[in-house]
Amino acid sequence: MPVLSLRASPNALAQPRWGPNVAEGDEGQVHLNLEAGKLWRARGDHRGRAIICRRGVIWITQEHDGADYELEAGEIFIVTLPGLVLVQALEPAAVTVTPSILTTPHAEDYRAFR
Repeated sequence: MPVLSLRASPNALAQPRWGPNVAEGDEGQVHLNLEAGKLWRARGDHRGRAIICRRGVIWITQEHDGADYELEAGEIFIVTLPGLVLVQALEPAAVTVTPSILTTPHAEDYRAFR
C-alpha cells in the first residue's frame, strides 16, 4: 500500500511549544520529545493524522501494515490504517502529531445510494 511521505524544510512547519516530554498544542496537536529508544503509542482509528519528525530520527509502524518507516527531521508520515500506531525514537527526537486531516467519513462508513 503506498504511503505518503513528504520532505519539508523544518522552517516550513509551525514552531511548537514543547513540554518536558509530551504537550498538547493548539488545535489538538501533540508535541513529543522522545529520548533514544523511547516509544509513543496510539490505539484506535488515527487515519489521516500526520506524524512530523521535527528533529532526530524516528521509526514508525502501524497495525496491519507489513512495512515499517524511518523518518528523519523534516519528513512527514500520514497514518493510513486503523489500529495501533507506534513511534520510536532511534536517537533523541522531537515529533508533532496532528489531528486527522480527513474531512469525510472513512470508506467503511459509506452507505449505498438509493
